[in-house]
Amino acid sequence: MKDAKSPEDRERIAEWLRGKVEAGEGPYSFPLALASLAIANHNPGDALMYFNYVRATIVVDSSTCPDQSSGGSRFEATIFLLGGLIYKLTSDMTPEQKAETIDRALELENRTFQKRKVDPWLCGGGLNAYARDLGARLNSGPNSVVRTDKAPPQAGSYYASDQVWLENRQKALPHLKEFLLPLLSPDTSH
Repeated sequence: MKDAKSPEDRERIAEWLRGKVEAGEGPYSFPLALASLAIANHNPGDALMYFNYVRATIVVDSSTCPDQSSGGSRFEATIFLLGGLIYKLTSDMTPEQKAETIDRALELENRTFQKRKVDPWLCGGGLNAYARDLGARLNSGPNSVVRTDKAPPQAGSYYASDQVWLENRQKALPHLKEFLLPLLSPDTSH
């Protein structure tokens, strides 16, 4: 993308990325790239929509991870890595405009949920990864955050083919907007 100097080049790349995201084929990096292109094109609403889409799909899709802390770890990274940028993008937006970016993100999630393929990156974070990097062992078992009796989802398979994922998605959807909205208005009182 760094060589995409002209608006036409950026739009051609964005069109290809949008097609991949809409087809459920894009990994998490694709909507983040679309957000970057939207920023370059001075379109903060689209940028926020893609950031919110990534966050929504992390919440929904991470229910398939054997390490239940993985999704939270990935979500937390979006707070630390994108927080300042999101604050800049939302500083001139009304609450209604912010909410509209979440509505659009949830509409995209709804259009793609049956087509989204498992992205191994999602389950690659969390306590398991930290312990592995540190050479430590974690307690495991049915009450542990890290489940050794649960296999990770198969890369290339569809999340929607997992009945537990479908049930967890249905539980998460009614609360996603309420969960995501405060993240667009950071508390600056401290």
